[in-house]
Amino acid sequence: MKPYIPLNKNEYKAIFESIKDEFDYAEIFCENKEGLTLIFDDRKLENVIRFVSSGTGIRLLSGDKTIFYSIPSDRYDEIVNKIKIKKTGDRRQETEKRKKKKEVIFEPISEIKKDFSAMSLNEKADILKKVDNSIREKYQDVLQVTIRYSESMRKIFIVTDDENVISDITPGIIFAVNVCLRDGEEIRTGYKADGGQYGLEFFNIVDVHKIGLEAARIAAVQVGANPAPCGRFPVVISSSAGGTMIHEACGHGLEADLVEKGFSVYKGKTGKRVASGKVTVIDNGRLAGKRGSASFDDEGIKTEKVVLIENGILKGFLHSKKTAKKMNTKPTGNSRRESYSNLPIPRMRNTMINPGNDDPLDIIKSVEKGILVKNMGGGEVDPVTGNFVFYVGEAYLIEKGEIKEPIRGAILLGSGPEVLLNIEKVGNDLGFNVGTCGKEGQGVPVSDAQPTILIKELIVGGQSTELKDSIRN
Repeated sequence: MKPYIPLNKNEYKAIFESIKDEFDYAEIFCENKEGLTLIFDDRKLENVIRFVSSGTGIRLLSGDKTIFYSIPSDRYDEIVNKIKIKKTGDRRQETEKRKKKKEVIFEPISEIKKDFSAMSLNEKADILKKVDNSIREKYQDVLQVTIRYSESMRKIFIVTDDENVISDITPGIIFAVNVCLRDGEEIRTGYKADGGQYGLEFFNIVDVHKIGLEAARIAAVQVGANPAPCGRFPVVISSSAGGTMIHEACGHGLEADLVEKGFSVYKGKTGKRVASGKVTVIDNGRLAGKRGSASFDDEGIKTEKVVLIENGILKGFLHSKKTAKKMNTKPTGNSRRESYSNLPIPRMRNTMINPGNDDPLDIIKSVEKGILVKNMGGGEVDPVTGNFVFYVGEAYLIEKGEIKEPIRGAILLGSGPEVLLNIEKVGNDLGFNVGTCGKEGQGVPVSDAQPTILIKELIVGGQSTELKDSIRN
């Protein structure tokens, strides 16, 4: 891959010359994004979506004032001409202290080995059709199979008046399958997805037929299963469930803009114990192939491995330039935006609980009576209080250290901080999830992971209306 350079030196220098004395900070963010989505539903290719997004945004900071303008084109002169601001004083002396710009820095985390153009639309659609067929051959009570395949290529170019000139390219693929099976008069569903920063070599690395069959298996497990019990139980969350719990119940509360605004339960707790001594939480933006990785964030800051919680002690937060300046620390490479038309904000990338030393089988054997969660569904969390509600995709009873019958309709309720403090065992395995994280109307690609963990006690809800009403209140 070659660096993405939509501007030449004279163009971006001309822009900064016209505004540099009026602002504390100026930034040009250029983006080109192309992609393809195929939706295979009801045994046919239902939809083909191609998209191209290209444009530029300029962000200017003067004290606490931010001016942001974006345009879906390469008409940079139009952007500059539309920016109007009253001068706030002589910035000339401050400008002279700014660093000298360096040449374009380009060091991609994930290299693609097979370009998306190497396979035709029909060939890609045929893969989806074969996955659908393999599911229907094994499961006779299939009501619906929906397969979604998406590929994308994002190229960014960032110029700031106090940092390096940055270019980065991030490819992406996600392959997701949803299966509905009949259970008498009821319908049971199963979902499974995989993906990351790959080209078409993804199909050589990942067996997409297994993704489809796993989604069907999750649905089939629920057929004939008893409703989940209600009460307080020890809960084992398998590594196969990925890091949904840590992403939702903990991760958002560690994003520095929420902390700075007082919308996080972790505000004022740096250096204090917030989790079991067995728990270390990190966010790593430099994992090759993972969906949330990048060489640089959307402010041109190099990504890194950020230790958020170490052996139970809160070490820090995920920062942008703005939040880092306010909290007198350094940015962490976690400032992200959905597109050139959005302002960057602190976001997670690849967030996980580090593996521990416990054997996953021994963790299950240690539970006298409890619940094993093997796959998570969606959920909701309040970052101010840390309270959450998670829906479980696949779960089993544990009795006397043995996995018993499956249960359906389980809901996990609790508080993120309490859960972290009540983690008693941490497995030596690790499992990843992929997805798109939403915040302030912006969606960005992420992955999350965790080992098998034992939570001392959680509220487990079934289909009780009374319990659901108490959650809302």
